[in-house]
Amino acid sequence: MSLDIDFLVILAELLRKNTFDHKLFNAFIETKGAKGFIDHENTMGRKVNRLDIKEEIIKVIQEDEYEDRFQFHMVKKNLDNLIEDIDYLKKNRKLIINKALERVYEIVPEEIKIHTNICLYAGGIDGGFTINRNHVFINYGKYIGQKEEFVKILSHELYHSRQIPLIYKAKFFLRTISSKKRYAYGILGKIIEEGIACLIQHGAILNKDDIIGNLTKSNLSHNKKQFEILNEILLDIRYGNFYKHKFKELNVYSIGYLIVTTVYNEWGVLILDNWTICMDFRNIIKKYNELCIENGFPCYLKPESIGWFI
Repeated sequence: MSLDIDFLVILAELLRKNTFDHKLFNAFIETKGAKGFIDHENTMGRKVNRLDIKEEIIKVIQEDEYEDRFQFHMVKKNLDNLIEDIDYLKKNRKLIINKALERVYEIVPEEIKIHTNICLYAGGIDGGFTINRNHVFINYGKYIGQKEEFVKILSHELYHSRQIPLIYKAKFFLRTISSKKRYAYGILGKIIEEGIACLIQHGAILNKDDIIGNLTKSNLSHNKKQFEILNEILLDIRYGNFYKHKFKELNVYSIGYLIVTTVYNEWGVLILDNWTICMDFRNIIKKYNELCIENGFPCYLKPESIGWFI
């Protein structure tokens, strides 16, 4: 498992200079991190090209108070810390990866393999992303000087990189042949996937808000409203409607974390294997709902919302 930090190394060199270095920028923009960042931003609908990045870096170098759209100015403000971190990353690549894997394998069975390439970049609003379960990208700009938090977000993304047996991928596909079920399974699958990843990242008790803001004590306190939205979405799908604006209102991290930690605290880690290994969230949802109804918890999935596909 590799840890690519070329993006950070060259970006630090660029920002240390008083003038823009065209040759250095050309090397920077060809790094795996830069290419991955550009592709990700475009995938997320935030149109970006090489010229956009070049123009913003020039302004960051030339204007001390300039705040660019990619947040390179934040990297510049923390440049000394980044340079220290780069030295640490170079000397401790294996240790960092092993620490992250230790967190993952507290939840994931040891027989489930994780083989991926890790690349660090800086820029944009996201904390990281995973491509095809074999490429992990972490926005290190958010974690400068935060070694423990960096290991935690890396463990989160490594969970998304686990190798799922082909038979369970095939079964999941067969369960989602109809378009209605495909939408419903996609939403609940995303919720449980992120919930388990957040459990790995933060533990069963959220002691500290997520740096990116995806999972905070504040948004956990608003989960009742989130479940109302989720129930509405699932009912809409049942009757042939799918409103994208409603899905954008969902915080899959907070909903998923609540569901996953609730069943984990009650039944332990084995119940999570239903999703981690088998890509089947139905038993997790059923057990969560049973517990909520028994204890009078308001945050649950209504029978009419899920009974048609679970």
